[in-house]
Amino acid sequence: MAIFSGKNFKGLLGGLAFRQLDGRTIVQTAPGKGGVRQTVATKERSIEFGIASATNKAIRICFNSLHERLVGKKMPQRLQNIVSTIIRTNSRWERGKGELTGGDVGLLSGFNFNANPPFEKVFLPQIESVVGEDETLKVIVPSFIPQNALVIPFSASECVLRLQVIAFDFAQEVYKEIGEEEASFPVNGERVEGLSFTFEAEGLKDTVIMAGIALEFYTPARRGSILLNTNDFSPCLLLKAYNLENDHPHTSRWYDMPGYRATRNELKGRKLK
Repeated sequence: MAIFSGKNFKGLLGGLAFRQLDGRTIVQTAPGKGGVRQTVATKERSIEFGIASATNKAIRICFNSLHERLVGKKMPQRLQNIVSTIIRTNSRWERGKGELTGGDVGLLSGFNFNANPPFEKVFLPQIESVVGEDETLKVIVPSFIPQNALVIPFSASECVLRLQVIAFDFAQEVYKEIGEEEASFPVNGERVEGLSFTFEAEGLKDTVIMAGIALEFYTPARRGSILLNTNDFSPCLLLKAYNLENDHPHTSRWYDMPGYRATRNELKGRKLK
């Protein structure tokens, strides 16, 4: 029997089974009478979907201070599709045991947290992200004239370019912020000279380094300024994602990924047969 909590169903209703995962209602065909069970392949897909959902959620939450949740309703599903592809095609793991570790995380590079409009349609100069031999990340912004290089919201007077780099150790289920930088400039001002930001690699081999970049537009107010970014206009991009190929020193505390450990342990503890 299915129970309706006022928001969601849970349990069995007819031939359907309802359950909650990562804040979403998952509907699956209920096991039939006579001991009919899910196939191994179905269980493998279910586990991979769950791991992808937990990974997706951890990335979104860890970058909250950058995208400020101004992402649009379809962002979680768009990110889920990419993460699922990385996990499904990761040859390091057997089916049903896969995760992001060791996968082609470069597929995340260029992902727009807010695709309305995409970052590259608002900031026209091409930003370089270069990984050195020591796996240090260097982000290079060429010089530009704001009025020629930006799509500027009405009444905006200032723009802040923000960078945030986070290391994700999915094997250890922990993360840490490697660094955060920003540069501000008047949108009607003169040429902004080229900018360069360097972030040292940190973490064990297979740690995933992700660099996000965002633009914030402000208008003056009686006290300070007002942020103009909204769900309909908030350029924020996952600029670069790559795996560390070597171990690097841990120089400060790492933190548990939000909601990742419990979900991963529960899913990986399921029997496939």
